[in-house]
Amino acid sequence: MHVDTIKIGIVIPIYLSKFIKETVSNLLHVNSRDDLVICVVNDGKDDVKEYLSKHMWPSNVDIVNLPENKCFAGANNAGWKHLVQNYPNIEYLGSINDDVIARAGWIDNIIEALEKYPKTALGMPIMETNQGFFRTKKNFATWKLKGSDEMVPTAYKIKEDTFVSAVNGFCFVVKKDPLLKAGMLDEQFRNGCEDVDLGIRLLLDGWRMVVCKNAFVYHYGGSSRYVPGTNTNLDMNHKILADKWNHNIEKFNNLDAEGFLI
Repeated sequence: MHVDTIKIGIVIPIYLSKFIKETVSNLLHVNSRDDLVICVVNDGKDDVKEYLSKHMWPSNVDIVNLPENKCFAGANNAGWKHLVQNYPNIEYLGSINDDVIARAGWIDNIIEALEKYPKTALGMPIMETNQGFFRTKKNFATWKLKGSDEMVPTAYKIKEDTFVSAVNGFCFVVKKDPLLKAGMLDEQFRNGCEDVDLGIRLLLDGWRMVVCKNAFVYHYGGSSRYVPGTNTNLDMNHKILADKWNHNIEKFNNLDAEGFLI
């Protein structure tokens, strides 16, 4: 792998080790790209650091061990900074949870959409889940902002790439320059709402965000965010988001027909 050929960097922020080998193996299996690097960021856990050190990782997998817990925002930011510093020609940065299984073609379709639609900064896949009493398959495609501090699903199936106002942080890819200009993720947040906040800032900077009709990932969901030691604080997150945007994020749903904020 030559550093000058790397165009895409995906961060996997982790607090537990139980999913990471499967997640990395899956990402490498469903992607044949030679311009992709994966950055696993250990969010301050000594036992995870030891686990990662004992495993032989492929040449296109970087390991970053944080000295302390920085939560989702801080771990992603640290990974992105590492990628920008070490791969001078990188163009796209992304994040994927360690409890996500990507389907074939997911990243190609997101990158294709980001290149196809002008002034589109961020792309997301459709999320597959098993929910309900019978654990039946259910998709979540698009989301919108609600009230002062929430996001809610709006469509479970889409026939076309769809521009949206809300980011779901379980998996996304973003162009490097808009992300850096926006300041990356706000580290005030503790495992929640930082994705919504980033989307609002990208919209305010004049960018669009798209959900790709042919990009799919499966999300187990909620597997590590709530374990002891992660410093998750949902009440605080929602208060920060509401206060930051004057207790009205619904106004950022006002997109024109081309997906730009009105």
